[in-house]
Amino acid sequence: MLEQSGGGQVVPVFTSELEMADLLPFVSRYRMVPLGALAAQWPSDDLSLSIDAGSEHRLTLTSEGVRTLLARP
Repeated sequence: MLEQSGGGQVVPVFTSELEMADLLPFVSRYRMVPLGALAAQWPSDDLSLSIDAGSEHRLTLTSEGVRTLLARP
């Protein structure tokens, strides 16, 4: 989990190992989780999700956005 400039917390997820290494080169262990499974269990607080956070094409979603766009019924 990372802290955003405004004080909110964000969970970074990545589409590839290369994207992860660009932002977090010190990370040597990680876990692959299907995005839908992660979204289905997402908390309802102010925790955000950032996909490829270090990329110019990053996408950051609020908790509501994660559940609305990514969770499958």
